[in-house]
Amino acid sequence: MEAVVLVVFVLFVFAWKSARPRVKGGIGERKVAWTLSGLDENEYVVLNDLLLKSKTGSAQIDHLVVSRQGIFVIETKFYDGWIFGHENAEYWTQNMYGKKTRFLNPIRQNQTHVRALKNLLSDIGNIPFIPIVVFAGRGVLKGVNTESPVIYSRQLRDTIMENRNTTSVLSPDQVKSIGERLKQANVPDRSERKTHIHRARNASAIRSQRERSGLCPRCGGQLVARSGRHGRFMGCTNYPKCRYTRNA
Repeated sequence: MEAVVLVVFVLFVFAWKSARPRVKGGIGERKVAWTLSGLDENEYVVLNDLLLKSKTGSAQIDHLVVSRQGIFVIETKFYDGWIFGHENAEYWTQNMYGKKTRFLNPIRQNQTHVRALKNLLSDIGNIPFIPIVVFAGRGVLKGVNTESPVIYSRQLRDTIMENRNTTSVLSPDQVKSIGERLKQANVPDRSERKTHIHRARNASAIRSQRERSGLCPRCGGQLVARSGRHGRFMGCTNYPKCRYTRNA
């Protein structure tokens, strides 16, 4: 009996560790969705967990807020520990009690979402897109060097509301129309979502393989050691056309 209990416990721990990133990600997204639900629905259209398909592929977007000032494109991360990252780096780093874990640069992830939205809404005109990366866990942004907004979830509503003082470029009717259009474009089918996740994982594996071979995962150029303000790093020989970097 004790052996059976031990086996069940081991299987439970293994299943929890395997599912934990997805579970924690879901918690972070629900936390941000709850924060966004407090926005005035007469001024904003809030959309959560969208899968959009375009000519260049698919994009899974955590949250969108359509406003008269433009469209806020929000990428949510749920991490503890200290967070380090640079705007142009391929990966950022989580440091938990000395254990370092890499994750994809969320700013670059959000850039792909913005491109998909521009493709989908290209006939409407020059819509401002405001990308925001939100950390919803207990992580501390210890060494994050970016120009794009990277904030804590508690700052999100104020960050959006501050843009009310900027020039309005969309009418209230356009805000509602764009919101409805994005709802219609959303792909709710589970199999399509699984396919998107599978492709993203394959792309990540290819990037890692290129890095191990000393090649730039973005353009295929050679990676060489360089020195900068923050110390040694690996950069692409195709700089400045390609601005890929990672820690040496």
